[in-house]
Amino acid sequence: MNGIILKQCSSLEKIFLNDKEVKGNYIENSILKGNEISYQIAFKAQEESSFMAKAGIDAPIGCNAELFLVENVPCSFPTYPFCEDEDYITKEPGLFPDMLLPAENKEFLVSPYQWRSIWVTLKTNGNIKSGIHPVTVTFTSEKEDVNEGICFNLNVIDASAAPSERIFTQWIYADCIADAHKVEIFSQKHWELIESYIKMAGENGINMLLTPVLTPSLDTETGAERPTVQLVDVFKDGENYRFGFEKLEKWIGIMQRYNVKYIEISHLFTQWGAKCAPKVVAEENGKLVKLFGWETEATSKEYANFLSQFISSLRSFLSDRGLLESTYFHISDEPNEDNLADYLRAKEVVQKYLEGCNVIDALSSLDFYKKGVVKKPVVSTTRIEAFVAENVPDLWAYYCCSQYDYVANRFLAMPSYRNRILGIQLYRYGIQGFLHWGYNFYYSQLSRFYCDPYRITDSYGAFPGGDPFIVYPGDDCALPSLRLKVFCEMIQDIAAMEMLEKLSSREDVIRLIDETAGETITFKEYPRDSEFLLKLRQKINEQIEKALNQ
Repeated sequence: MNGIILKQCSSLEKIFLNDKEVKGNYIENSILKGNEISYQIAFKAQEESSFMAKAGIDAPIGCNAELFLVENVPCSFPTYPFCEDEDYITKEPGLFPDMLLPAENKEFLVSPYQWRSIWVTLKTNGNIKSGIHPVTVTFTSEKEDVNEGICFNLNVIDASAAPSERIFTQWIYADCIADAHKVEIFSQKHWELIESYIKMAGENGINMLLTPVLTPSLDTETGAERPTVQLVDVFKDGENYRFGFEKLEKWIGIMQRYNVKYIEISHLFTQWGAKCAPKVVAEENGKLVKLFGWETEATSKEYANFLSQFISSLRSFLSDRGLLESTYFHISDEPNEDNLADYLRAKEVVQKYLEGCNVIDALSSLDFYKKGVVKKPVVSTTRIEAFVAENVPDLWAYYCCSQYDYVANRFLAMPSYRNRILGIQLYRYGIQGFLHWGYNFYYSQLSRFYCDPYRITDSYGAFPGGDPFIVYPGDDCALPSLRLKVFCEMIQDIAAMEMLEKLSSREDVIRLIDETAGETITFKEYPRDSEFLLKLRQKINEQIEKALNQ
């Protein structure tokens, strides 16, 4: 008869197959009503033979519990060879724990030679009673006569959490969904899958998604094109256009169903310079034709005429539904010295049509901001402190593959506290929105070909593993990663700090952060351990409870 070794760990640990030892003293944490919390149970066989087991969970009423098996994925490109930061789990290629597979009452292997883990997510609602609730996960195997349970104490604070007031957006790729699941674009099955991916985003705190009113020109090789995922139907009659918004209305309806209440309109010009029009297809004389693309200059009269009618109709559609104020437009991504003139010319084409609208773009030059190139900049976390020092209002942040040294990020090879620390930084410096380009980018760099995300996690060696996507394609749905769940906890940290601020003051919350950290946190300087984040969140919850009981 074999046995099983169980170790309970926080969500901020990453359990590797070849770990020699695993910390296992995580037995209790607190939670606000309406929040979710995750933790892990690492396991391995006690004797020298493997066996199959199942896991079940006993959770209190008012708590939705989910069990996942943490699956390891390959990563051949953990980070750049010139990366100076040593705060990585490893910089060597290998297998990394990341994908979460639904595990309740499903068999999985228990091996004496490898540590694996079950990921536990507990989401509370308003019906749960405050106080400490035991949560027991039991591992069973009939063949080995295993029936071993391990308990976690869930301390429910008598306070209901409201969603964060900040905006968190991801670039979702409908074409990647179709390719990953081998379905026809905008078929019934494709729409079902789109809903699964949007649902996954909304349930994990992402409240804005890139919306492809036109096929995105993002990460596309010059002269090539991505599959058409244009949500707005275009009908051309000479120089006049009509527009059909049925697919866009369906897309927005799905977003609203899952509390994704902000709309990020796909870029109106090509990436890296705004030199050309994105791909636009239309019905003309009863045939579907390509109207614009790489061959169309951004400032051409034909495209300007199209945009004048398109943006006007789109604004009317959004205004009629009360959505314009929660919609954000883009010109083009990250203007720099080489393409600034092109960006400004493209901006001039549409500026009068976007009057009064929210317009955001990635921008890392403070000088460009001062010149009014972008009024609402989305700044990389490696450059943002200069913007903070200038007290730029309504400031947004982003990170991507270039943020590999010192700052927060969510690469596979980084410890999870590098993912979660972002919430403290965004709150402390008053950052109002956060953008990441890779929700489900399953293509190579420049979208030359599809990359199986089960085998290729770095867009075929283009970006550090984990940067291109944070969800995986399941059989007929989106599957989460542990990085998505940690990102969700980061968003909840911000919401809790916002709640405490309303009960006390912003100065009190910042003081609590700095005292717990023992230093002034910046985007590059912060405690390099998990304990700080767990301790700070515990203190925030305690302060909320104390303030409500006064």
